[in-house]
Amino acid sequence: MKPLQKIISGWRGGKLFCGTGWLLAALLSCWAAPHFYHRLISLLPAVQNENWQQTLAEKKRALATAWQDSRPLLILAGDSQIEFGNWYDLFGGAWAVRNCGLARAKIADVTELVSAIGSPHPKTVVLLCGVNNLGANETSAASVREFELLLTAVHTHLQPEAIFVLSVLPVRESAVDHASRQFNLKVKEFNAALAGCCRAHQVRFVNVNAAVADAHGGLAAELTLDGLHLNAEGYRRLAGIIAPQLAPPQHAP
Repeated sequence: MKPLQKIISGWRGGKLFCGTGWLLAALLSCWAAPHFYHRLISLLPAVQNENWQQTLAEKKRALATAWQDSRPLLILAGDSQIEFGNWYDLFGGAWAVRNCGLARAKIADVTELVSAIGSPHPKTVVLLCGVNNLGANETSAASVREFELLLTAVHTHLQPEAIFVLSVLPVRESAVDHASRQFNLKVKEFNAALAGCCRAHQVRFVNVNAAVADAHGGLAAELTLDGLHLNAEGYRRLAGIIAPQLAPPQHAP
């Protein structure tokens, strides 16, 4: 074979390899991405555990400061799904909004955070947490017992006029990722148990999952950054479900 023919032949082979390589990578990503999200949820509570107590303590110190705003106070507490939301803008600036969310927080951590908040008697408290408990393979029953302690802390320490508990969101699924589908079944089981817990404690449970789920019940691909966390449109839809549940704020004259 002449040198030029060798080059052309090699280029064609390389092009074919690159083409099939990209195709293979795309196919693998469809499987690996949701699987990675599930693994991410499972590992988050254990990652850098030696620094977690310090992170939690710093957040509690920050929350101990009273919120300086005379408008009706809306407190949102939970894990990363709360922390990463730009709630003040999402609710149109109608409330004094205090974001008390903390990424990686489990339900017991949120209880500690709520107990540290230096803004008693808010108008409303919104809670969203539990996915990190499920990711750590805790049972729905154990997680609901933790949530009961959280509700007690909210009632006794904050004494809000109203409490809203949001359903735990599903993760993104794929047709070839068994782990994500199984995890979403755990989410569904937990939400059903949590709804019963809220009824027993006379607290409003709001199932928000229909607003962010796809036809199969997983987190819609167009609403997530990484298969777990919401993007801007996802938060807009979530806020659209929450806002009608909130009583219109009555501003002080």
